[in-house]
Amino acid sequence: ALRADADKKIADAKTEAEKKKIEAKYEADKKKLEEAIETSKGIDAKKQHLHEAVRALTKALNLATSSTLLQKIDEARTLLIQAHYNSGDLERAAIAAEALGRTRPPTKGASYGIGVAFRAYDEIAARDDNPSLRERVRDLAEYVLSPEGQKAWANDVITSIAHHRLAMYYRDKKDIPTSLAHFEKIADDCGFSIYALGQMIFTAIGAAKDTDAKWTESERKEFRRKARAAIQRLPNTLPPEADASTAVMYFHARMEEAKFLYADAAVDMKAGTLAFAAAKYRDMENWVNKHYEMFKKLPPKFISEKNANELTTLMTVLDKYAKLGLADVDYRLGNYDKVLSFGLVGPVLAELREQAKKEGKITVKDHAVTTEVVTLALRTYVQKRDLDNAKLFFDILQRLTPESGVEEVDTLVVMFGIFKDVQDHLEALQKKGDQAKYQETLENYSKFYGSFLDSVVDQLSKKPRAEPREYVFLANAYMALKQPKKAAETFEKAAVPKVISDLDEEMRQKKVVPSEQEIAKRKEQWIDDALRKHKDFKANTDNPDDKARNDALRAAIAEEQASQRREYWYLQIQYAKALKENKEFNKAYRVLDRLVRHPLGEYHIVAETVKNEILEDDGKYGAAIKGWQELLQRLNNAARNDKTGQLKKIYFDTYFNHVRSWYKYSQAPTIKDDKRELALNTAARYIVLLENAKNPEGWQMVRERFMELLDAEPVLKKAYEKQKEAAKSAAK
Repeated sequence: ALRADADKKIADAKTEAEKKKIEAKYEADKKKLEEAIETSKGIDAKKQHLHEAVRALTKALNLATSSTLLQKIDEARTLLIQAHYNSGDLERAAIAAEALGRTRPPTKGASYGIGVAFRAYDEIAARDDNPSLRERVRDLAEYVLSPEGQKAWANDVITSIAHHRLAMYYRDKKDIPTSLAHFEKIADDCGFSIYALGQMIFTAIGAAKDTDAKWTESERKEFRRKARAAIQRLPNTLPPEADASTAVMYFHARMEEAKFLYADAAVDMKAGTLAFAAAKYRDMENWVNKHYEMFKKLPPKFISEKNANELTTLMTVLDKYAKLGLADVDYRLGNYDKVLSFGLVGPVLAELREQAKKEGKITVKDHAVTTEVVTLALRTYVQKRDLDNAKLFFDILQRLTPESGVEEVDTLVVMFGIFKDVQDHLEALQKKGDQAKYQETLENYSKFYGSFLDSVVDQLSKKPRAEPREYVFLANAYMALKQPKKAAETFEKAAVPKVISDLDEEMRQKKVVPSEQEIAKRKEQWIDDALRKHKDFKANTDNPDDKARNDALRAAIAEEQASQRREYWYLQIQYAKALKENKEFNKAYRVLDRLVRHPLGEYHIVAETVKNEILEDDGKYGAAIKGWQELLQRLNNAARNDKTGQLKKIYFDTYFNHVRSWYKYSQAPTIKDDKRELALNTAARYIVLLENAKNPEGWQMVRERFMELLDAEPVLKKAYEKQKEAAKSAAK
């Protein structure tokens, strides 16, 4: 065929050079074909040879008698196993090997047979895994570990192999305690102990982290303990005879100790034992660096480029986390210059400064730890009152992107950390009672953070649709700085959902409020309109699956629209609270009055509660008392039938507020003396009535609040004690 093809091409060739080239290629192809034929003949001859060897060995074993030396029988069986194995007949090799292994009493070659059987089963499983095969492996391993097997093999490597097989079997069965018990019994001096210990470590850690598994916390703690014990069983240095896969497993497993140290240090940080935390971070840093130096000494290309890159990244990231931890300790100690030093996070920050000089995203490989480093740097610059660098690293934070390009930094989480520092500091000063220092610190924070927050709010206003939590957080940050006016202005920027603004305009023009029935119809219409416009909606379909998807889509749209309305009204309540703090009482009251009167309004009970608080703060105690009374009447029946206890809690909180308003009314400077006495006694009587009620549930819910009020207001306490004594006398 090659000759015919070449002759055809030569006939078509136009030049002698082309003909010579075709002839040369023919000769080369012919030579390759002849070599392949010879190789094939060799393979066929080998197969024939192995087939004859199997037949001869089988015949020899069948001719064996009781007088035949066991050593000779073992040799024949071993040769038969090898013949089956080399011919590719793994099933027969496994059967022959297991038969040799189960010889009773065990012979010298029995452990060899079991080892080959395990290996043959592995290769069969790689081709076609099935439950019956796994059970054969389990049964063989249990035979090795049986009392009879251990008489022969207690100190044989086959015992460790059997423990390893059972460890893997029970791991796959999710029986982690039994799996770990077998891993623990693998001898340290067997040839595969490093790899097996690595498997044990990751099995234990995986089980401890598995949120779907129903392990108790004590069981998870024990898994972690066993993992750390296994890490310590690994040799301090990688043995020179270790192969590539063992080396990769060794370094990955040893790095788990660094992660454990980091977790331990985090516990110390939370407890405030900073010295202990720092010691663990240093231990972590030393542990990582020691292993990284060892890793760098591996021969070039000893492990694959992929594995080398993964381990380099892992150790680099863990080293950064150790330095980050040490920097965090210094941050909490107020050593801000040390936080930014070259020995800690300085190198990372310097590299990011250079990258930030170019426009666009800043791509980093170790995105998570870099984000945390930048966050700490940002908070540190804030503490140092270095606004320029704080803004720079806030900008860097927003531009950080991982190589995968999927993660985004949640700047609100970062801002929360910053303002948590502010709140904690101010609260600590208040507790110390140093009002002058508190006021000075508050003014400094306000000057610095005010402009910082303003820039964040500007960025927020440029977003197509900001999340409610963003407005809430920023407004709360202003509130922490005692800037309620700016908090209110932040809430005021929140967009009004179109359905609400359209309805507002309609009511303004027609001066008519739609009925509940009309609003219910409109809600359905809004959902239907959105459904028809949705890209996944299937119109005019009789397909049951399409109808089911349409129904699910409609339900999702309904929830999304309702959620947007709830979010808006929630923001309106927060807006009113900020206005109240800024003493804009009339405006705050109007915001909430609009909510409770609006056909699409939500959170009416909360809104009514805040309205009454506004009246109290504005000194309108009579109106507040009336408002609390109306709210109590409204809640009464619902609270009686409440199974969850939530409405009862609201009811009795309202009861407390009602009493407090009566007391505040009694202390108003403009009230006449006769009314003052009446209001004071009314407040005291309400307390005694609740305390002496047949059902103690209400008193138990608000008793602590009443006790605090009585301790803070001696006038009320005196009236209460008088009323209480009178109630006791009347009961006699």
